[in-house]
Amino acid sequence: MIKLERNSPLTLTYQLTEILKKRLDSEYSPGQLFPGEKALMSEFGVSSITVRNALNNLVVEGKINRSPGKGSFVSEKKITSNITHLQSGTSLLNRHFSNSTISIIESGYIGANEYESSIFKLNEGSPLGKLVRLRKVENEPYCIEISVIPKEICPELIEKYKGGSLYGFLRKEFNLRMTYSEEKYAAVALDDDYSSILAQKKGTPAMKLNGHVYDQKNRLVCLEESYYRSDKFEIAVTANSKE
Repeated sequence: MIKLERNSPLTLTYQLTEILKKRLDSEYSPGQLFPGEKALMSEFGVSSITVRNALNNLVVEGKINRSPGKGSFVSEKKITSNITHLQSGTSLLNRHFSNSTISIIESGYIGANEYESSIFKLNEGSPLGKLVRLRKVENEPYCIEISVIPKEICPELIEKYKGGSLYGFLRKEFNLRMTYSEEKYAAVALDDDYSSILAQKKGTPAMKLNGHVYDQKNRLVCLEESYYRSDKFEIAVTANSKE
């Protein structure tokens, strides 16, 4: 039995939280009932306050969901994206799941607005291919992806693209290799349309990505706007000190 170190500089709450996180990752499946406060108090010999604080930490980190009168249940595992490496959503999901799909829910050409014409260095009104796609993981909606690409860079994009990895398609069809991107993330509340598509309630928190993707010629090829379900997606960042 794992024991907490009473003389450690680390608080009992912190120690218990870390132990339970490792247990969740190795011993439990999503949706499974997790031990309650009394069971954990008995096992680790700590107060109800310590156990409650540790469980609250797990809720905040999205590890468990607490249902009043029913108990604590293991959350669905989130998909972690390391934003220090450019990768397609398809390759990311294929590494973690055997059943991930992407479908086109809207496609067509639009005229570049003032911002798009400025950033792509095109005349206002120039044709842009627009794709709106829905990704699913294990048959559940995961994210909405909106991609806008100049027609002069990718002629017949809308006519030829039928699904799958967009980066892979651009490389095969147009010899474009996506080499780096500039991305911004923000927390947003889903509106009526997007909440319906993602099978969430209106106002549910989501993660929004705005990205500029560049090719091997350092040319801006694609504007991206994506909406990720916050219960299925998290960001990982590797930071190095310059000191």
